[in-house]
Amino acid sequence: MKVALIVDEKCQEVSVLVNVPKRTLFFDHLMIKIRRLLNEQQLDVQREGELFSFEISDIDRVFTDNKNVFCMVRGEKYRIRKRIYELANLLPVDLFFQISQSEIVNRHFVEKFSLSKTGLYQVILKDGECTYASRRFMYKIKKEYFK
Repeated sequence: MKVALIVDEKCQEVSVLVNVPKRTLFFDHLMIKIRRLLNEQQLDVQREGELFSFEISDIDRVFTDNKNVFCMVRGEKYRIRKRIYELANLLPVDLFFQISQSEIVNRHFVEKFSLSKTGLYQVILKDGECTYASRRFMYKIKKEYFK
């Protein structure tokens, strides 16, 4: 494998190009790791007018409430200025998964999944909270993470 660094003072944005003979799981994971290194590792949030910055790995879950996006960090609720779809693209896929249109959870914060009597998928979190996963996203979760 060859690795090269090209310094160009006219370059406006850092870019990484990986040429491979064929797509494999190894190279998919490599691309995820590169994106994570180049993307933001901190997320700016606010609560009661104060600004805070947290490591992405410290976030337990991200959810929408009354058309606003919030995150939970160590039991505290903070408002985020990004939209949920932006966060779905920003947050590392090996650490977070989206369980519904309005919620993304840290996979280390999930205690267990269970099927309710009504057929909904319950997601029980380590803080005791219970939320629900949509069938569409549960299908993706099963396919990607529970092989």
